[in-house]
Amino acid sequence: MSAEHLVFGQIPPGEEAYRRRPTNKKPPDGVGLYSLSRFAKVLEEALKQEEKKWQQGEKQNLEQQREILEAIWGKGVEIPQYISPSTASMCLRWVGYEALNLYPPTPAGPEQRLTMMIGSAAHFSILRMLEKAIRGRQETTFTVEEDNLSGRVDYFFRNPATGHYQIVEFKTVGRFAFKQITREKLPSYLRSERENYCPQPEHYNQVLLYMWAKRKQGLEVDCANIIYVNRDNGEIKEALVVWNDVTKYDASQLVEKIQEAKACIEKGQLPKPSVESPHICSGFCPYRTHCNYGSEFAAGLVRREQKRRPRAVYHMLRGQLNEQRRMMEEKGLFQPALPGFEGRPSPKRKPRARKKEKREEAETPIYLGQAKELKGEEYKCKTCGSQMVSIPVSVGKIGKDGMTVVNLVVGCLHCHPDRQGFKGKIQSVHRPRVVSGMKEERRKGVENA
Repeated sequence: MSAEHLVFGQIPPGEEAYRRRPTNKKPPDGVGLYSLSRFAKVLEEALKQEEKKWQQGEKQNLEQQREILEAIWGKGVEIPQYISPSTASMCLRWVGYEALNLYPPTPAGPEQRLTMMIGSAAHFSILRMLEKAIRGRQETTFTVEEDNLSGRVDYFFRNPATGHYQIVEFKTVGRFAFKQITREKLPSYLRSERENYCPQPEHYNQVLLYMWAKRKQGLEVDCANIIYVNRDNGEIKEALVVWNDVTKYDASQLVEKIQEAKACIEKGQLPKPSVESPHICSGFCPYRTHCNYGSEFAAGLVRREQKRRPRAVYHMLRGQLNEQRRMMEEKGLFQPALPGFEGRPSPKRKPRARKKEKREEAETPIYLGQAKELKGEEYKCKTCGSQMVSIPVSVGKIGKDGMTVVNLVVGCLHCHPDRQGFKGKIQSVHRPRVVSGMKEERRKGVENA
């Protein structure tokens, strides 16, 4: 059939490809009309390259240090490895992975790298502003050769009112982490001020090591301030860590754990993990893919260890709090205590009394069954000489499972016909498991009675 004699609706043979209906299939990923104009991928690739350069720079710095030491003192010289307080406060196994170099660390993703850059920029801006407000030292480094500790404090200044030094640590966190900073586990001596918040466990350990190292250098560090800044809206929360007997005990325990980890690393073994926050194992640790403990801890399969301090630590803390109170009273910043109430402990709360209905119900016994005469001279009444009897008695309600408490009382019916003088040990009240744990014979005997 020629093109001149086409049937109505028939498409010429050369025009099938041009007359097809358009399909609704989505284009493949990365392909679009303006895919070449997107800039987010350029930023992601730049962040990845920056992470690679940073890791390569760290390796080059170590190689240069090794070459310099070998050129001066010969081959075989070991580079001294120091433990960072920020890493040790998060997990000591992380320190072991870095020192032993067993596995390569997982590189930080573009989001994590950009978050770190935003935090560093905020730190730099805040520290420049503080230089004009108060005289202090920023980014001060310290080294403790005995324990191979080396770190850097964000801000260090001397308080003109107290005359002691203070450490300031800045933390930029997101909205979710900012909500986790509450007053739930705040010590009692810091609850009087509503501006005080409880720090995160890893940040608490970090400033403890800072204060411990500075006091070892001979500086009287009184406290540490942890400033949390919400990077979303600029909101601020402050956590105060005071150096006293409690924090001193915690710092000594932490230093002992670091020494144990150091001994394990020298033997070529990984130290025990000391992580306290699951979010570190879930997405912050660079060795999370090689640590089985971290994956279990992040999933909630490992029970956390509770810190228990000796009572003597709290007794010594009272004396320090009284001295702090006297100092604040002398400066007129605290209301002086009334005479006769200095150092007086707070009254203990009385336990809540039970309801009268339950108490009366528990005190009134319910006698069950008939009296059974007991044989033997030991069961003779000393007053009238007649044989004593035993009566099953129940205290409390009788439910579907049976009597809550069942026992036997012994007495003389001639001397005490009202059964008030009967003696017997009545067990605890309202416990159905007492009956369920009894022998089958005794249960049947009680039911028959």
